[in-house]
Amino acid sequence: MFTSKRMPITVLISGGELAIESVVETKAVAIVHFVQGSNEKIQIRYGEMFLGIRHTANRRSAAFLIRLFLPGTILFAIFAVLQTGTRAAQSERALRNANPERLWVGAYVPGWNQEPLDPRNDHLLDAITHFLHFAVYLRPRNGNLDLKTNELTPAKMRALVKAAHGTGKRALLVVGGDGSEPGLCIAATPEHLQKTVKSILSLIEQYGYDGIDVDWEPLVPEDAELYSTFIESLRKGLDQTSLRYRKPKLELTTEIEVNLNDKDYMASLLGTLHKLDEKFDRINLMTYAMANPTSLPFVWHNAALYPGASPVDGFRTPSADGAIREFFAAGFPPDKLGIGIDLYGYLWQGISPEDVSTLGRLWKHPPKVVELTYGEVLKYSRNNSTQWDEQAKVPYMSIPQMNQFLSYEDSRGIEAKLRYVRENGLGGVIIWDIGRDDRDDNSKRQLLGVIDSAEFFEKPPGAGEIVLH
Repeated sequence: MFTSKRMPITVLISGGELAIESVVETKAVAIVHFVQGSNEKIQIRYGEMFLGIRHTANRRSAAFLIRLFLPGTILFAIFAVLQTGTRAAQSERALRNANPERLWVGAYVPGWNQEPLDPRNDHLLDAITHFLHFAVYLRPRNGNLDLKTNELTPAKMRALVKAAHGTGKRALLVVGGDGSEPGLCIAATPEHLQKTVKSILSLIEQYGYDGIDVDWEPLVPEDAELYSTFIESLRKGLDQTSLRYRKPKLELTTEIEVNLNDKDYMASLLGTLHKLDEKFDRINLMTYAMANPTSLPFVWHNAALYPGASPVDGFRTPSADGAIREFFAAGFPPDKLGIGIDLYGYLWQGISPEDVSTLGRLWKHPPKVVELTYGEVLKYSRNNSTQWDEQAKVPYMSIPQMNQFLSYEDSRGIEAKLRYVRENGLGGVIIWDIGRDDRDDNSKRQLLGVIDSAEFFEKPPGAGEIVLH
């Protein structure tokens, strides 16, 4: 028997009490590990209340979630039935993932290439939990909200929200985007903040969005204070709106640029976000935009999952794992974090005789980088061989005859990232982007199929649930 801060937890077997091996407990959750044999029934009691019976049926390992709705409090308790002992790290991971039944998948939908979404009949969208409508721009001259730049029309806004809600998904309105930092800085000043927040919230109320995704890029140290007040004001406003209309909690998320080779930037970024951690529902790392000629003196993958050997002392090869480890070290809960999946390619093009077609190649003259849609990537693959970086877990093409290097994503790379998310207890992923355009020929939908067919978004095998009211 284990006496928790609230009431004794007892596990009974064959008429006797089973020894409890270890317990991880917080204000909300207790994870109880105990050793047992196969083909046995487990009775679980919380104080005097009988919670349920679990037959292990020769399972080597099983877990199920019990939710107790008690007067004045809610307790989430996980009882893990294990054949052998478990490490503390596994206990902590189970604790972090106690509540969500699925990982979240946020898909960006840019207004400029948005077409009608039909998640009810388009099953390639089944895995998506959040549609992120991109984006409300902030004008650099005065910080005013601008819907025209990204072609967010009233019809498109109503259509996206309706499509999401029709299948139980959520729709968030994105604020910001590449190049919006000057406008955001003006909009978040004391003179404009109240008006800015009021205007954003009016869009949420008018069109029925389920929250806001803030894309402040780059979040340089000089902007940290303005960003913080902006986030705090949005969080307060969203909570007040939820209460006023008796709606479910409106979400607040953010997507963040990561530059592992700028120590001052990373220190400021981690410090700022750590202070605001409780304000956010999710913090998404833009791990699909980490390598370019302005940040590295050598050719590297745009969205590497793991780091590789650097050809230059003092420079790291950017990777999703490297970014996540920085956030882990700073104390962020893993289930608050997400990494990115890109449905496009980065083409490095040499503009001088020096070779930039080889991975890790140093250059003196910065090459040009061009974004390609996935359809254009497939066209390159018809005449060039695809290679796989086993260490970084991403594909690429080396094209020496054109002095080009193509970094992109494919089904194998996406599966590696989804597996990484699951194994490291992360909250989910963001996808840039699921809009369609003339150059794409709908080819990126092949990658959506990979995400939809993955098994990484369901509860772990053997999981079950008992709900007591």
